Amino acid sequence: MRRTVRHLGVPTICPRHTLAAATLAMCALALPCYAALTLSAPQPFLLPDATIDISVRDGQPGARFVVLASSTPASFAVGQLGTLYLAPGTFQVLGAGFLDAQGEGTASLPVPDTVEDGDRLYLQALELGAERRFSENSVALRRQ
Repeated sequence: MRRTVRHLGVPTICPRHTLAAATLAMCALALPCYAALTLSAPQPFLLPDATIDISVRDGQPGARFVVLASSTPASFAVGQLGTLYLAPGTFQVLGAGFLDAQGEGTASLPVPDTVEDGDRLYLQALELGAERRFSENSVALRRQ
């Protein structure tokens, strides 16, 4: 039910409701909401002496990201960061980059020397913007 207050014969919205609506609108503007950060690699296989082309999307525009790599998958909830899909003691930073104005970024990263033929390498992105978070997925690549 809409309540009105008459001021000089003109109906207006109740000041208490106006303040609540304005507060909610300002909170919505102050707390941007981004879609789930995702990581992808177009090629599921790693070739010797090649690079890994990855793309990150749905991030915070201008934020920095790092790509983590591990040979061991896992699943650990890490509070507000999200879920770490790599074994905590085994991952290394493979590379980094920045997201553009649309919240997307790409990088060409080296294949680690420790990856042998037949091994799998798991990648996950970590966004380092105002809101730090892991990508909602990991990517599994296999060396041929």
